This record gives sequence, C-alpha cells and structure tokens, in this order.
Amino acid sequence: MASSLTLTTLRLAPLLSSTCTLLFAHDQHFFLTLLNRPETRKQSTNLIPTYFRLFFRQGVVVVLGFITISTATAIANLYTSPANLRANRTYWWYAAGGLQSLAHLAYVPFVAPHVQTLVDAKEDMNPNDVLDSWLTVNFRRFLTTDLGAWIAFGVAALGSVRAV
Repeated sequence: MASSLTLTTLRLAPLLSSTCTLLFAHDQHFFLTLLNRPETRKQSTNLIPTYFRLFFRQGVVVVLGFITISTATAIANLYTSPANLRANRTYWWYAAGGLQSLAHLAYVPFVAPHVQTLVDAKEDMNPNDVLDSWLTVNFRRFLTTDLGAWIAFGVAALGSVRAV
C-alpha cells in the first residue's frame, strides 16, 4: 500500500499540473494580446512572426509536458485504489479531468493553420490579424478544456485528499 504522503501527492498531482496548464494559457493570452493592442499593434507587425516562432517552439514543449503529466497522473489515480475513489465519488472526476486534459489536443486542427501561417511569415499575410485569430481559438480552449480539467481535478483532489 502506498504511504499517505505518496498517495496525497498522487491525488494532488493532476490538479497541480492542470493549474500550470491553465496559468500558461492565461499568460499566453495576456502577453500576446499586448502585441495587438491599438497602441502597440503597428509596431509589433514585424516582430510577431519571429517572436511567435520562438515562443511556439518552446511553448509547445511546456504545454505537452503539462498535458502528459495531467493525463498520466489522472490515469495513475484511476488505477490506485479505485474503490476508494468510487467511495469518495471522485473516480469520475479524475476520469473527466484526464479526458479534458487530452481534449486540449482536439483544438490542434483549429490552431495549426494559424501557427503555420505565423511561422511561414509570408509577405501577403497580416501577422496581427493571424495572431488575433490564434488568440481567439486559444482563449476558447482555455475556457473549455483547460478550465474544465482544472475544475474536475479540483473537485477530485478535494474529495480524495480529505479521505487519505
């Protein structure tokens, strides 16, 4: 049987990693939106393609890492004392959080064209408009899958940690 500290850590891990995903998505939206504000929009036009290319290359690793941790620890929770999770009514919350974490990837077909356009930086495109489109999709993803996973893992952790 796992120690109380180990089990508590496992129960909290998906909430912690989904919190990181949520904060990262919020920060992306906040900081990239600053490039398209009326007072900075014109000056940022030439900067956006290079900035986004560098930003995305590193950011995608971070996001995929947090999604992997959230999903893997959700699955680990489902297999560690599932009877206890069912008794505490948290089993399905961990399952829902894991599915919401994976659902983040369902937005790839909606995000990828904007990313590709910004990375390719063709002369006939307006980087600010493309970034606006990406920000819209990213914000929807933040409000649905990222926030959904965080809420599910929060409910699961609250119900599970009290019982450990």
